[in-house]
Amino acid sequence: MKRLVVDAGNTRIKIGIFCESTLCDVSSFLLKDKKKCFDYLNSISYDQSILSSVLSQEQTNEILQQLNSSAVLLTETTPIPISVDYDSRNTLGKDRLANAIAAYQQVKKNAVVIDVGTCVKFDLVNNAGVYLGGSISPGLQMRFTAMHEHTENLPLLKNITPTKLIGNSTVNSMSSGVMNGIKYEIEGMIKAYQHGFKDLVIFATGGDVKRIELDQSLPIIYDEHLTLNGLYEILQKQHD
Repeated sequence: MKRLVVDAGNTRIKIGIFCESTLCDVSSFLLKDKKKCFDYLNSISYDQSILSSVLSQEQTNEILQQLNSSAVLLTETTPIPISVDYDSRNTLGKDRLANAIAAYQQVKKNAVVIDVGTCVKFDLVNNAGVYLGGSISPGLQMRFTAMHEHTENLPLLKNITPTKLIGNSTVNSMSSGVMNGIKYEIEGMIKAYQHGFKDLVIFATGGDVKRIELDQSLPIIYDEHLTLNGLYEILQKQHD
C-alpha cells in the first residue's frame, strides 16, 4: 500500500510517499511553483493521503483538491496517536504536532524536537505520550530581515554561514549576533530541558538546522523527514 503525506509550509510544499511503512520518495516544491507540485501530484498513484497545511484556507483547499477524494485534512479534531495538553489546540502548528508524534513513536520516552526553519520551535512530548507544548522564536532569516527593516543602515544578509564570535565588520557582527545567538539559544534551551526531564531524547529537524554548528557532544538525533514521518503516523491512525 502507498500512502501520500503532504506538508504545506510557509515557503515549501513537501511531499512524501510511504511504501508500506518505509519513506520511499520525497519531493519538495517552492510555494510559488504550485503548478509543478500539482503536476507531480497528478502523475503519481497512491491509496491514502493526508495534508497538513499552515496556509490560508483558500490555498489549503486548492492543494486538497489535487489529492484523492479520501484525503485527510489535518485539523485540531483529527484523531492522533498521542494526547495533547495545550491550551490553544486550535492554533497549534500542525508541523509541531507531527514532529512530536514522530519523535514519540520512535523512542516512547521524554522527547524534545528542535525545528529550525522560518521559526525556531521546541516541542516536548513526555514519556506518557502527552504533548506539553514548547517555544517559538524567530528563525535565521527572520532575524536578519528584522535588523534590516527596523534600522536605517543595516544591510539585508542572505548568505547565512557560521562566523567567529567577534565580528570585525558590520556584516560580520550581524552574522555573529544571529548565527552565534541562535546557536547558544538552542544549546541553552536543550540544557534547560535536560534538567527538567529525565532521560530526554533530543531530535532536530528543519531546513536551517544544518546551518548552525551546534555542540557535537550533544546527543542530538538529526532527522530531516521528521514531519513527514509524523504525518504518516497520523494517517495510519485514521485507518486503524
